Amino acid sequence: MIKILCIEDDDAQRLEVVDALTTEGFEVIEAQDGSSGLKLILTETVDLILCDRMMDGKSGYTLLEELRTNHPDKKDIPFVFLTALDDRRDKLATTHLHPTEYLTKPLDFSLLIEKVRELTD
Repeated sequence: MIKILCIEDDDAQRLEVVDALTTEGFEVIEAQDGSSGLKLILTETVDLILCDRMMDGKSGYTLLEELRTNHPDKKDIPFVFLTALDDRRDKLATTHLHPTEYLTKPLDFSLLIEKVRELTD
């Protein structure tokens, strides 16, 4: 079964994502911030990471930067930003980290499911 890590500090948003993905048959584990997300990435086998870009503490940006710098063995895990930052400059500011996708909020759950399927096939 495909295992997805959803890292989102907004409880309601995280629950919506988890519900949408589990309804589609995916196994989903959750983290409320970048620090707890990193612990799960390093201890669990995950097939895909969905991560909010802006969070208190370790942001999604910082998390991806740390993964790229300190954990090159995790570079093949698709990493998708879920963010309200929809300005072109915000997206360009992450390109050097090579996120797999950059989906903006409010989330289109049909698009999210489609992207998850594409990335996990």
